[in-house]
Order: sequence, then C-alpha cells, then structure tokens
Amino acid sequence: MKEPKISRTVLLRLIKALMEEEELSTVAEIASADPNLAAKLLQFANSAYAGLKRRISSIKDAIAFIGLKKLKEIAVTLLATSLLTEKDPTKLKELLRTAYIMKMAAKRQVPSLAEEAFMVGILYPVYRETGQELLNMLKEACVSEEVIEGLTNPHSPLGILLKFALAFNPYCRKIIEGEEKEFPLLVGGFKKEFLVKVCFDADIEAEKVVQLL
Repeated sequence: MKEPKISRTVLLRLIKALMEEEELSTVAEIASADPNLAAKLLQFANSAYAGLKRRISSIKDAIAFIGLKKLKEIAVTLLATSLLTEKDPTKLKELLRTAYIMKMAAKRQVPSLAEEAFMVGILYPVYRETGQELLNMLKEACVSEEVIEGLTNPHSPLGILLKFALAFNPYCRKIIEGEEKEFPLLVGGFKKEFLVKVCFDADIEAEKVVQLL
C-alpha cells in the first residue's frame, strides 16, 4: 500500500510560515490544509516516542506539543523525502542522523546556525539530485541564505560542518553498534566524549522522526 502523498505546496507554505515565525494559529491553519500532513503530525504527537499520556486530537494542540522548532525539522524532512528518489527507511535514518550530527556540532561551534545546520544536513542529498529546483523551492519558502550557502559552498561555515558530518556518520554507526573503538583523524576539533554522546543522541532523534515517514 502506497503512503499517502503530502502536498508539496502546503509543505512549502508551512516552512515559510515557520521561517517567518508566524503565530501558532496560522501555522496550524496551514498544516490543516492537507489532511495527510495533519494526520502525520497527530501521529507524531501521539507516538510512544513523544511520551504524552493523553491523546491529542487537535492539530493546533499537536503543533503546540511538538513545538515550532521541531515542526520545522519535520516539515523540512517531509519535503526532503518527497523529493528523494531513494526512500528506504534505513537510508533515511542515516540521512537524519547526519542532519542531527550537524545540528549538535553546530550548537557547539556556531550556536546561532543550529537549526540551519539540520536543514543543510537533511537537504544535501536532495540538492545533489535536483540542484537548482531545490534552491528555487527554498527561496520560495524564505529559507535563509546560510542554508543556501551551506548546500552550495563547501567553504561556508555550514558547508564545512556538512563535510565533517558526512565523514563522521559512518563511524557513528559503528560506535552505536559497538564495533568502533578508534576515532578518525577528522573529528572537527571535538572531544571524544562529546562525539560519542552526539552519536547516540543523533541516533535517538533520527529514530523518532523516521517513524513518521
């Protein structure tokens, strides 16, 4: 059975509203415009990972519970997966882990760009497949220039973090599985203890979101 499609137009409107920090009521109204998107958000809010004891039935309550920052991550992830050719859950989790590694590393190095770092990490494979088409969508959704730069310029702050995350993620997987004891030389100047924590935390966050896809 094929997964119900979510309107890309609605996703872009939602991302734009979140980028422009619109009120909760406006965001909820946009999300409600697509029944499949609304169902996904309710599913996430009521999932075991969310840990809520009471059931949420209102999309506005679901968004309030999820939080606007987390909703932005979910919306951008849904946009990315709608554009990707490869939709295997294992590979999507790998992609999400890369994005969360970027976000957590950015919180340490460039805290003001942590949200943008996640977006670059999740959208990079899409950019490789679609190029200018994705950039046009991001501009339509008022996504920041830092994200555009991170995708297109490997020497930008987020471009450098992306290179680190892509190189480190394979080691992360081995660390999580208990197979890797030695760290690569390319560790971005981070301490080993921090990197181990990033691996496990990024994997947990990736697992939460991949259940929604």
